[in-house]
Amino acid sequence: MLLAPALLALAVQTPAQSAPAASLADLVPKDTVAFVQAPSLERAAKFVERLGNAFAPAGAPKVDVAAVLALIELPGDAAAVDPSRPVGICLGLAESEGAQPLPTFLIPVRDAEAFLKSIQQPGSPMKGVAKGGYACIGLGAAPELPSAPAAIAKGLPEGEIAARLDLGRLIEQYREQIDMGIDALEAEMDSVPAGEVAGIDPTPVMGAYADGIRDILDSAETLDVALRLEGDELELGFALTNAEGSPLANFGSKEKTGMRALAGLLDTDSCLSLLMGMDMAAMMKRFQPLFDGMPDVYPEAMRPAMKQVFAHMGDLYSLMGSAQCASMDFASTGMRYRAYFPCQEPQKLLEAHRGLMKSMPGFGMSEIPEHEVGGVKVAGFRVKMDFTELLKQAGDQEPQAQMDAIMERLFGKDGIALQVATKDGTSLMVMGGDEDYLRESIARMSSKSAPPAFLARALAQVGDLNPCMIVRYDLGRMMEGMKELMSSIEPGAAAVFSMGPLALSPMIWGGVDGRVWRGALSTNLSEISALVRKQSAQPTGR
Repeated sequence: MLLAPALLALAVQTPAQSAPAASLADLVPKDTVAFVQAPSLERAAKFVERLGNAFAPAGAPKVDVAAVLALIELPGDAAAVDPSRPVGICLGLAESEGAQPLPTFLIPVRDAEAFLKSIQQPGSPMKGVAKGGYACIGLGAAPELPSAPAAIAKGLPEGEIAARLDLGRLIEQYREQIDMGIDALEAEMDSVPAGEVAGIDPTPVMGAYADGIRDILDSAETLDVALRLEGDELELGFALTNAEGSPLANFGSKEKTGMRALAGLLDTDSCLSLLMGMDMAAMMKRFQPLFDGMPDVYPEAMRPAMKQVFAHMGDLYSLMGSAQCASMDFASTGMRYRAYFPCQEPQKLLEAHRGLMKSMPGFGMSEIPEHEVGGVKVAGFRVKMDFTELLKQAGDQEPQAQMDAIMERLFGKDGIALQVATKDGTSLMVMGGDEDYLRESIARMSSKSAPPAFLARALAQVGDLNPCMIVRYDLGRMMEGMKELMSSIEPGAAAVFSMGPLALSPMIWGGVDGRVWRGALSTNLSEISALVRKQSAQPTGR
């Protein structure tokens, strides 16, 4: 008798539980072909504001939640919005012919009823429905919410802003128009007279390029894109997921490449640094149709030689192992390049290069006697290119004195040296540079340095994939090198590359992870901001 009143009193004192909060995937309408999300409106506002300060530091406005809502042209009371929860935008496209894409906004709110009333302005086309702490707003009619979580909104990458496109659906809906565009491009290229552009005829390889585009169209399922800002590092990442059994689904390999073992050898004091991991021989086979057509691109007089060149390519790449660590730079002695790779037979590699160079028209060779540098045997040869003869082979009879001067400045008066060495299972190939550069390159082979810190994220993303690649550019160093190169040939031309001290080092990486092709472009926001301010201060026309 006493228990019932006690339970009744407890029930009266306990507040009714609110409906569970919805996830964005619970709110995405049918026929959504593009979905964009942000972890919160607060985070999105800070991100937009930081970008504004970087690219327009003088006039960047203060960005808050109300400004973000105005940016996406969404009316309503900003005070009713919960800025701490995820927000999404959907783009829906009906399957009917001629359908137009329509947006749906998924806005986290404190009071859904109040917010929906605030958007119901006279003449407004927007209609909404509430669910789980969200106002779902569409154009013309209230969105029809799904009966189950939508796959397009599940498992998106981390970032300030992330998006997913249903490429398979979009390609299917517009495939006829896309194929017509590819056919028109092929027809246009077929109509270009052979040799019209510098003696080059692209027609023989256009079929291979068109087939590559069609392979992408036949394979693509979804494309994820994410903008990520951590500290000053701004990253644009992507992930293309391909259908099971499609042409791109089996492009990669599960075998490890050994790229991580070479990462500590990366030379960051150069205008280009590269780490690459892939089965080069297998990659050559994949692109064989393209290579088969390449010799016919060149002028007729050069085709026999170019066929020999491409015939030697397979021999060359089969000897280079599954990984490379390379760098390229400009110096007072011209262009210089070095690459490390797990090759056990450097002499065979050298012979393959000899065969390749002998096939090239206008190339002369002279041997470099075998010698020791830092206790390591070095062998090689020197290549000198006669650019005038090369142009004659291409059908151009005009003298090219300036181009000859550029080639001499790049590759040296006596040509460029190509030398190889091996130590502890790692081989080295050096092109150009002086004896100090060769000696430093060999000393680096014994280095036990850890990979540079800036490589950490890229290695974590793609370092175990096959194929994969990480490329870093030092654009300031590159511009200074080009300025020095051009000023020695034509002083006035150096002004084109004269930007003063420039700090900008973007990095690109990518790799194939089963059915997923993933990659990213990373750069420093402070460097971009400084560059924008510097360019804004330049006189008009610079």
